[in-house]
Amino acid sequence: MKRSGSKTLATASLLITAAFVVTGCKPDLGAPISLVTGPRVLAIRGTPPEAGESASVLYDALTVDIGGTVPAPAINWAQCLVPNPPANGNDVSSGCLQIPDDAGPAPTFTATLPANDCTLFGPETPPPKKGQPPTRPADADTTGGYYQPIRAVWTSDAGDQLSFALERILCPLANAPTDDAGKYATDYVPNDNPQLADLVLDPAGTATPLFTASQSAPPSPGTVAAGQTVTLQVDWSPASAETFLVWDVVSLSLVMQQESLRLSWFATAGQFAHDASGRGNTETETFTQNTWTAPETPGPVYLWMVLRDNRGGIDFGAAEIDVTQ
Repeated sequence: MKRSGSKTLATASLLITAAFVVTGCKPDLGAPISLVTGPRVLAIRGTPPEAGESASVLYDALTVDIGGTVPAPAINWAQCLVPNPPANGNDVSSGCLQIPDDAGPAPTFTATLPANDCTLFGPETPPPKKGQPPTRPADADTTGGYYQPIRAVWTSDAGDQLSFALERILCPLANAPTDDAGKYATDYVPNDNPQLADLVLDPAGTATPLFTASQSAPPSPGTVAAGQTVTLQVDWSPASAETFLVWDVVSLSLVMQQESLRLSWFATAGQFAHDASGRGNTETETFTQNTWTAPETPGPVYLWMVLRDNRGGIDFGAAEIDVTQ
């Protein structure tokens, strides 16, 4: 199914506002990104998050609404094989809006990566096109990664919700001496998704669990008084912050680097002190904390956590809090 994407592009453009036109006034940036007020795709997870050419990858999504997590979302999926010229500086080509769907509607999608992915999106030089100047290869990110877009369009009750995932592709090391390229090919370990361990309410006090990994059923909702400010702590597995080889463009040598981890917080009501928190690539702690102020109106509040590493890995979880008078 071909999609014009015009409605989605118009919606996306509203996220960048011309709020500074009135000199001397503080811009109204609207609701924080952490506040869920309607259907949203919060994350798309690839398993594995890094794969070589011709490999198979399974994708699933975290879709939510004001009533909680939406199970079995009707998503139309597509692999985008339209490279974006490196000069554009964007991850996703506008051509990805025009391609037909590959599968769906379905909550998951299994894709086979193209055999020429490292030419389309990686460091290998694309073949010249007749009558056009040569195209240079894509640029790696700061972790040495190259990415292929995966498009997801969720048909929600409020209309189509467009999202993209970036699948990290395993490619040879470019622009390095032969010995270093060989060591990279032998010793580089592809990324695995990080793993959430738990979400705890008031970790220094009652330490009430709101989410635990691989739970067969969610714990009972935590209870927070209306307007109360509480501390939330998310823990992840010690193996989540992996170490990996990367080509250092300053020293022109291979170095070991540890992943950084970033956790995005979401809720249907209340307010977080920070929309995101986490740990840098020199930190060893396996948790992050945030404070959340409950709304003044009693009732259930749904929360979500999306954990990302800086090589494209993702994990996510959900919890619930009952706000009382």
